[in-house]
This record gives sequence, structure tokens and C-alpha cells, in this order.
Amino acid sequence: MTGRRWTLRLLFWILVSMVVTWPASTSMGSLLIGHPDVDVWNHAWGYWFVPHALANFDLPFSTSLIGLPDGGDLYFIDFIGAFVGAPIAWLFGPAVAYNGIMMLRIALAGFAGQSLAETVLGRGAHCAVAGFALVSLPFLLCEMSNGISEVVAIHWIPWTLAAAHRVWHAPSRKGWIRVGVLFGLTASANFYYGLVTAMLLSVWALVLSLPSLRRGLRPSLDSLRDPARGLGVAMAVSLPFWLIFQWTLHSSNALIVRPKEFAVGWILSHNAVDPRTYFVPGSFQSVDLASYGEAFVHTGYLRWTVIALAIVGVWRDARMRPWFWAAITSLIFGLGPILYWGEWVKLGGHAVSLPFYWTQLVLPDVAITHPLRLSIGGQILLGLFAAAGAAALQWRLWALVAGLLIMVESLAMSPAPWPVPTSDARVPAVYADIEPGPVLDLPGSVGATMATSRYFWYQTSHEQPIPYSPNVRLDSCRDLDVQSAFTDPHLRESEHQVLEHPARGPDLYQKALARRYKAIVLHKGLEERAALKSAYAPVLEKVFGPPDIDGDIAVWKLEEPP
Repeated sequence: MTGRRWTLRLLFWILVSMVVTWPASTSMGSLLIGHPDVDVWNHAWGYWFVPHALANFDLPFSTSLIGLPDGGDLYFIDFIGAFVGAPIAWLFGPAVAYNGIMMLRIALAGFAGQSLAETVLGRGAHCAVAGFALVSLPFLLCEMSNGISEVVAIHWIPWTLAAAHRVWHAPSRKGWIRVGVLFGLTASANFYYGLVTAMLLSVWALVLSLPSLRRGLRPSLDSLRDPARGLGVAMAVSLPFWLIFQWTLHSSNALIVRPKEFAVGWILSHNAVDPRTYFVPGSFQSVDLASYGEAFVHTGYLRWTVIALAIVGVWRDARMRPWFWAAITSLIFGLGPILYWGEWVKLGGHAVSLPFYWTQLVLPDVAITHPLRLSIGGQILLGLFAAAGAAALQWRLWALVAGLLIMVESLAMSPAPWPVPTSDARVPAVYADIEPGPVLDLPGSVGATMATSRYFWYQTSHEQPIPYSPNVRLDSCRDLDVQSAFTDPHLRESEHQVLEHPARGPDLYQKALARRYKAIVLHKGLEERAALKSAYAPVLEKVFGPPDIDGDIAVWKLEEPP
């Protein structure tokens, strides 16, 4: 394919991605893709933090900007996206960089899906069906709503699968090295996706090899040298990212702390996957996270338009059979360690364990606490099967109609939200008048939400240290004076949680804050949502005097200790 055709195809998928990511796609500097009560603030902040560190010739793996007073070590989980988006952030700001990379990833999902179909099936209009299936994947719509940017980077998987298909049928050293590079980048962009890709390729290669193995044929050492080189390249690409991530995770000054053992079990229950998530349209959720007070949404909805075409594709095209078993494996692993159907399913008083359970015995628990992500391989391959179905039915012009039907079901009938929720990227003007020095934003928490993580985003404007670490809640505050001043220690000891209670703090601690912070910023709207037992304003006014008021924001500027 000529460079001009590649460019036109990418432009087409970018236009489709603008529809999928609307309204943020038309307001790139003022809106952020993602619901304001979840992860969007932390991930968008990384698109400022990494470029900011690079511009100052610092390694972006340690910082004193968060976790005041000492800062700490941190690997931004979407490092590749923030690194690629750094030039955009330098020129247009982090909001445009974050939104731009998210939109590009959605476009590349469609682009890569179509490329995979062309590689396996041959060129034709039917290949666009795979592109439409991936560009509108309900799983991606949910993850954009959740603001979890690295999970949107699925395009590496179909690219790796396409490269593996080519080198399997036309072996070459260069081809295996290409597979290694793509596989390494897949694992570097998202650990789950590296695991999924290894799973898919292993099952696919095994099924393809079974006829030869049954005849007694065995691969020679010479035939294994190039695949081994490819694997070595994959490790060379991904290992630096993995080692840095592990170092920041296990550092004595880590800003991200592994959950304790009791928390891991809670996370798995929180992320339980009901098999119905693959088939039920509408608003179905495996776990009703709204009952937890959270705005996260998850789905693995496969879409019946895609399923119908996929059945035809697998039935009519024998080339799909090895990929079919790989897809089934991915979808089964995506169900997690224990069968869940509204509640944990038990037979004879014992939970029904699934293959994912045995994976947990080999891999670190905390690394695979989101099992639904392991289903992404099956979701991608269903797009390939749908394209095969369109080809078998000899749908040429109708392939576009099939793609549009898939889009309609994805955007209007799936459990994923569309239009994708957005957050206000504008930073309150009060931060522009604050003198250089640490800033304390309050309240520390709004229930179980991540609404206060917006303090990270506000830092992209004032660029001063803050005491919170990801994710922003009062119990993630590294300044123990703040925790002592504004929490109820008795409830914390009895229930293993922090209760924010402004009136609990003695004047001693509140006056101590003036020796560390240049400003205390109270967001009254968030305070009202938090439903605290007492209000911050009377306590802070008693110690620091009247604040400056701008709308529902109160600011105490602390020039010197009172």
C-alpha cells in the first residue's frame, strides 16, 4: 500500500475517532476525556508531569512535586503515551496532549484492526468491518470514561498479531525481529496486553502446529533461532520499563504502595466479571460500582452485530479456527479466578475456580487484579472474525453498512457511556495569584470518589508541591500534620479508615501548616459533597483569619507564620 493510501486511511479513522470521543474532540483545550469522579485527573496530570520533567532535564521517575514533604519515587503508568505526547504538551498544553493521544489511540485501534484483517484475509472492503468493530469497542468507551489512558492503547495487539501471522507463513529473521519489537512495545504500554498477546500467540501457534506434531514432526534448533531472537528483542524493549516500574513500586520511598493482602481480595471482588457482560446490552454491569459511591464503568460487551458476523466468519473460513481457540482462551481468562453470576457461584459449598485462578499462583496477585482486561484479545479477534464473515457473505458495499450498524450498537445500545463523560480542564483563576510555595487543597476526600484528584490537575497550572500522592484522598496525604489536624484518629483505629473531621484538629497543628504551606485552598463545592461532620471555613478562619473568596473557592495566603 502506498504512503498516500496509508495516510488517507489514518485520516479516516481519526475522523471516526472524533465521533467516538465527542464532545472532547471538539474542545481539546477545555475538556478532558473522562468522568470527573474517577481516574482522569491522575492520568491527565501525567501528561504534564513527564514533559515537565523532561523539559527540566530530570528523569520522570522521582519527584518532590507530590507527596510533600519528602516526595518519592513514581513510575507514571502511561509513560509511553506521556512521552509521545510531550511535544504536544510543550506546544499546546497537557489537556490537548492527553486528549490528542486518547483520540489517536482510538483511531489507531480502527486502523490496526483493518490492517490485521487485511494481513489475514487479504485486502477488500470487508476489512473495514474489523476497523469499525475496534474503533467503537464498548470496552474502550468505558475505559475512556474511567480516564484510564494506558488501557486504551489496544492497537499494539493487532499490530503484533499481524506481524506474527506474516512471519509464520513467510519466516525471516527481519520478520521475527519486527514481532519482537511490537510485542515488547505491547508489554511496555500495558502489562496486561503483553500477557494477553503472549496468550493469544501461544494458543494460535499450538493449534497451527498440532497437525505436524501429530505426524511426529518436531521443530529443529535452526528453525527456533529466529523466534528466540524475536523473543530476546521483546525482552530488551520491555525489560527497562518493567525494571523501572518494579523499582518505583518497591522503593522505600514509593508514592504508589501495593495494597495489603486483605485489600487484594476486596479489589478482586470489586472487579468481578459476570459472563453476562459479554452478551447483555443496555446498562448491565457485572458489579454495580455506583452502590460503592463510584463512577467507574466496565463492560466486555461483544455486540450481537459483531457476534452474528463472527459466527459466519469462523464457520465459513477455516483460517479463523486457530484464532478462534485463542479468542476463547482470552475470553475465559477475562472472567477472573472464580465464576461470578451476580454473586460468587458455589457448588457443594465450594467456589467454582476458573483458569485465571491458576495464573494467579504464578504471577503476582496485584499485577492482575483487573481480569476483564485479559478479555481484550478475544474482543479484538471477534472483529477479525466479523470481517471474515463479511468476506464470506461477499459484502462489498454492504461492509460499510455493517460497520455503521456496529457503531450504532456500540454507541447507543451497549452498557458503555456515550457521549463519553468529560471533565472541566480549566484551572480556577485563584491559583495564578498564589506566591511560589507548597499548596494545600481541601477537602481531602469526597466519599469513595476520586473527585479530589483534580488537585493534581490544578498543579499543572501553579506548579507548586502538594502533599497528596495518587490517588488524592486524605489518607494518601504524606503530610502527617495535615492528617493529624483534620482526621478522627479514634475512628481510624477502629475501622481502618480515615474520617475527615476539620474540627478535630488542635490549633497547634493548624498553625504548623503555615510554616509549610504558602496557601490553603478550600473548595466549598467539594466540601458540600463530602458531607463532613464539621466545616473547614470556621476552623481555618479562627486560626488564619478571613480568606480571599472567588466563587465557591476560599484561599488563605500564608505569607508568614501567624
